[in-house]
Amino acid sequence: MPNTKGEAIRICHECISNQYLTNMVREQGTLGMCKYCEDTRESILLSDLSECIAVALEEHFVLTPIGPETPEEYLTWAIRGTWSPRGEPVEDVIANMAGLDESAVGDVIGELSAGFDTYRAVKEGGRHPYDSQALYEERELDTSAYHSNWEEFRREIGSRARFFNSTAEKILSSILGDLEIYMAPDGNSVVRKVDPKAEDYFVWRARVAHYPEDVEKILESPAEEIGPPPANLAAAGRMNAQGIPVFYGAVDLSTCVAEIRAPVGSFVVAAKFKLSRPVRLLDLNALENAYADVSHFTPESSSHQSRAAFLRWLANAISRPVTPLDETSEYLPTQALAEYLATRPCSNLDGIIYRSSQVGGTGSNLVLFNHASEVTPYEVPPGTDVKVQFYQDPRDDDDIEGDGEVFVYELVPPEGEQQSSDTEMTSETGTFRINGKIVPFEYHDEKQYASESHREPTLQIDIDSIAVMEITGVKYNYDEFPVIRHRSTKESVPTSTKEDEAPISESQF
Repeated sequence: MPNTKGEAIRICHECISNQYLTNMVREQGTLGMCKYCEDTRESILLSDLSECIAVALEEHFVLTPIGPETPEEYLTWAIRGTWSPRGEPVEDVIANMAGLDESAVGDVIGELSAGFDTYRAVKEGGRHPYDSQALYEERELDTSAYHSNWEEFRREIGSRARFFNSTAEKILSSILGDLEIYMAPDGNSVVRKVDPKAEDYFVWRARVAHYPEDVEKILESPAEEIGPPPANLAAAGRMNAQGIPVFYGAVDLSTCVAEIRAPVGSFVVAAKFKLSRPVRLLDLNALENAYADVSHFTPESSSHQSRAAFLRWLANAISRPVTPLDETSEYLPTQALAEYLATRPCSNLDGIIYRSSQVGGTGSNLVLFNHASEVTPYEVPPGTDVKVQFYQDPRDDDDIEGDGEVFVYELVPPEGEQQSSDTEMTSETGTFRINGKIVPFEYHDEKQYASESHREPTLQIDIDSIAVMEITGVKYNYDEFPVIRHRSTKESVPTSTKEDEAPISESQF
């Protein structure tokens, strides 16, 4: 489309806000005067830019119908008497996709219309894709290949080879690679870096105590007892295999209490744990609404957008509730997925945030992988005796002032009488105290324990946040489905004889 001087229109990189196109013009453009800013810099012909836009428009968007097509749409049209076509005007789609102002968009549409055979399209029953009535919406993304891969992965680890499975690893790599290019609706990456300096950032964790004596044991060594269990006591969970301890917590106290499913009549001892170093977390809540932060003009755009659609489905599937009878089989895929993210240097992740199914998705859980689950021991001077005393037995129904208070007394020996050794064996409880940390008796080799626990602490207990709760009732939220029973008389079915039976032809199979 020539300008007033008879020269082809050029557009420079400064007049295009799409980063991919801007870089392309910088690398491939030549010096020339831009029509829109009238400066001379790297620029390309508007016709070349229009061709790129036409290709991207065809690949990622579809022209919407100008009238109803489905029975539901015809019914809506008949009832309302009007029709509201779907989609956005072609001018808006091009402006948003390429980052052009109104003047440049008009020229691009002019270039595309000039090269379009309107007469032939209408004759063949088509439409003009660039006229004033053209509305577009994004094409439905094809995620079938990713779903097929995920099902193959489930079969592989479920019934073929659970350990050293190269096929499963390859599938996870194809699904979970480049997670940081996916963005949440708020514009932040689905991989969150959480700094310990973030205001009021902490995570709650709790333990069930069936008797007051259990409460006392937990309060004597709160960091060790409320923190992750030792490897020999680590049960399998949604994000960890048996024997691999991780830190499960919740971002609020009510979600934390709901997650441990404490029975009525028991106690819960909960505490806040603060971060002592930055961590990188995959936020599945954000991933449920994520999009790929890639330009429509990049060659890999379609595959990234399709993978984003699949990851949205996967994030929702991972957070769904699982019944206790199905936990063993249903947790296998998520355990393998979490272990892959935890052990692959390319992911560089410390944990995962996901919706809590125990509170209907209104709260969030956080799991810190094994390498990021170390808790700083709560230090007391050597030789300290810790005594826990309820002001009143919590199961005593007598109503007296001060009911429910719990006192923890730390009886520190005089400075000259404090033990000098950092290692203390307590035969009565079958534990060691090594550097202030209580460990199971199985760790009889101190050097072995030291090598296994040589990790930088990620968390530190907030000793003043500890709370003891007695579970007095459990409330269930539910969706009610009415049952409609219908009774009718069976239809009489005539009994056929051999003479009445016709041979089955091949066409009936």
